[in-house]
Amino acid sequence: MRHIGKGWKLLRYLNHLVLRARKLERAAWSAEAGRIGLHVRLEEEQSVKN
Repeated sequence: MRHIGKGWKLLRYLNHLVLRARKLERAAWSAEAGRIGLHVRLEEEQSVKN
């Protein structure tokens, strides 16, 4: 029974890592989207000035 408990802990740990990776990925995506949005806005402002 003990080795089953060990495997369960490992599974829970892996699941935790996956969830954390997804959270980081989502944060990276939103940061990237914000940067692209900012870039587009800056280009629009420059084209209005010209």
